[in-house]
Amino acid sequence: MTNEAISEATLDLTNRAGKVVGSLTVSCLAGNLYWNDVVPQLLDTTSANETDPTAAPIQLLEDCEYRYEIVGVESVESLQPKEALNPDDQTWLTGRLRPGRRTGSLLVEVEVQDQRATAELEVRSRKLNYLQEYRWMLQRVADEATELLLQQFAASRLRTLQPSSGDSETLYAKFAFVAALLNEDSFEGSLQQILRRPDHAYLQFEESVHPSRGLRASRSLSRELVAPGRRVALPAGRTVGGGETIPERVSRVVHQETLDTIPNRFVLYALRSWRNLAEQVLDALGDVDSAAATRGRREATYVRERMERILSNPLFADVGPLDHFPSSNQVLQRRDGYRDVYRAFLQGEVASALTWEGGEDLFGAGQRDVATLYEYWTFLELARVIESIPGFQMDRRGLFKLSKDEMSLNLGQGRSTVLKGHGHMRGRRLDLKLWYNKEFFRPHGSWSGKMTPDCSLRITPVPAITSAPDTWLHFDAKYRVDSYKKFFESGDDHDEPLEVVSSRPMGDDLTKMHAYRDAIRRTAGAYVLYPGADEEALDRRQYHEILPGLGAFVMRPTESGALNVTVESAMRKFIVDVMDHIAAGGTSWERAEFWTQESYADRGEAIEFEDLLKRPAADTKVLLGYVKDDAHLAWIQRTNLYNMRADDERQGSIGLESPELGTDVVILYNDKWEAPYLLRPTGAFYVKTRTQMVELNYPRPGGQRYLCVELGPQIATTVSVDLERVLALTRSRTRQSWGSPFVVTWSRLVEPVSSRA
Repeated sequence: MTNEAISEATLDLTNRAGKVVGSLTVSCLAGNLYWNDVVPQLLDTTSANETDPTAAPIQLLEDCEYRYEIVGVESVESLQPKEALNPDDQTWLTGRLRPGRRTGSLLVEVEVQDQRATAELEVRSRKLNYLQEYRWMLQRVADEATELLLQQFAASRLRTLQPSSGDSETLYAKFAFVAALLNEDSFEGSLQQILRRPDHAYLQFEESVHPSRGLRASRSLSRELVAPGRRVALPAGRTVGGGETIPERVSRVVHQETLDTIPNRFVLYALRSWRNLAEQVLDALGDVDSAAATRGRREATYVRERMERILSNPLFADVGPLDHFPSSNQVLQRRDGYRDVYRAFLQGEVASALTWEGGEDLFGAGQRDVATLYEYWTFLELARVIESIPGFQMDRRGLFKLSKDEMSLNLGQGRSTVLKGHGHMRGRRLDLKLWYNKEFFRPHGSWSGKMTPDCSLRITPVPAITSAPDTWLHFDAKYRVDSYKKFFESGDDHDEPLEVVSSRPMGDDLTKMHAYRDAIRRTAGAYVLYPGADEEALDRRQYHEILPGLGAFVMRPTESGALNVTVESAMRKFIVDVMDHIAAGGTSWERAEFWTQESYADRGEAIEFEDLLKRPAADTKVLLGYVKDDAHLAWIQRTNLYNMRADDERQGSIGLESPELGTDVVILYNDKWEAPYLLRPTGAFYVKTRTQMVELNYPRPGGQRYLCVELGPQIATTVSVDLERVLALTRSRTRQSWGSPFVVTWSRLVEPVSSRA
């Protein structure tokens, strides 16, 4: 029988003594039997053939809403958990049940007449395979801990790491690592492989037999036949080696198969250790009333019964005790089945000595917070993908804090963790920092407010290309989303589901990606990570280069706990392309970031933008040209030329590469005028000799060569260019340079808006 969708379920409310004091009825809202027309909102798994034996049989669905009613009691003095139960009135007997997004055990506690009664429900994730993926990801964390610990210690020294002290629920959190591994189908297969084809050996010994027994000819037998000792006569007419007698007894070598081998002793030891661990959990949680304790007792009972069932196999009947840790045994390290048990035992040893404060987010109150575990898992997988890039390495020791007799996992909500790495791309060293839960504060990290992406990767070229060399990529894990394709393509508010069986992404998810990219300084990209199908990565580039951009990547765990190989390859290629882009240096992204930093380096004030400007005020070049007298001005107006000295020996001369020849505006001034003249240059300039200047009737030429800028019409502007401001700028230089041509920006020339009267 399969899981059955129901509209209503009734559970007994029992006290500590197991007595039923009332009942709890949970029902779906009218017309809400299924979520998204596919996933049942209320399930009864009591009669199901395939179900999780550690979960309560009556199961709700996350983020759904139900009605509850307490029957059989006159009054309720208190009701827990308050965050999930919303009573209709002060009697608390009826109301709404909203489990929210916390998956796992939901223990409803009712206090009736000074006694506490409980009923347990299970809250399922909308992701249909979340239980499998939860175990796979938890196993990945245990794998990481085991690998790092074995880098620090030999396997034989693991027993020196003792379990740290803690309460019963902390013990359950540690046990959850082991239970997740032991409950895997693949691990069950490994045990069955051992039971079907156990390791065996042959014992060799000698026994004394009568010579009439069939014996294999050998040198030792030949020697015994002629050796002195008690002998018996052969039948008449028979001889052996010319003699008429043979020894009364001879020896032969016997080989006997045995299952009492070191690998089998180790398996027996591991199974007993896990059974004992389950019994310890049961003892510790025996008197604890909480959702975590209820789930812990059920899981520990299941593990203990499984271990007992396996230990009863005839294989272990004649297997002796383990007298030393077989860390170098080749069967345990290489043979199928045995190596899985060996590694599982090492992981169990790590788990027993592991303190994980962040585990409260996953196991506390009986939860199975798969969404939070997915965040941890994506962080570990990102580190592994980066480390798999040729020429790069990541130091993952930052994941754990290791003391003399305890190891702490440094992953948790509200806690920052950083892994450092480096490598080379295009001959340039790139320093890496991969953060989990890094906080970016105003004003240095974020210009708007506090931002905390799930994962943040900082890439820094060495030596630095610019004064602000860091480039940030941010990744946010969204476990409940099946597909972001239409989300990125349509940009609508998603009133309709993206797919029949998919979780609908919230509209603010994409907004958050924009916020990360736009608000966190030096951020080049922000990307969603989600456990969808094997669709291609979504890459939304703002321009033609890979950065800046937004997008989404599929990251779904497999049975091994690692990424799918195809998905891993796509993620690796993306990160390699980004690193190559950053290492190149001469990209449009780097250029834009450089000029952004330059533009905001000074605390300038707003400049009123004029129609005459073709570029921003700070980038508009203005030539300040001194006019000697009225005759000089008349010559300029008649020829549409403004002349500048070009003799090398004369003060204030310019050359063909001088910036004075490529300005956007020309301002002519004289300290005796009321206002300067504004003209737009045509872009042409001419080299004139003294003779040519005389032919143009230039008054009193004093040099041999001139560079003349061609002028267009006079510019009409509403912004007043103050003559005193022009004179102040020209006189800011040495006195000898006062009258020589001078290039300034429009922003330096025009008075700031905020300082005007």
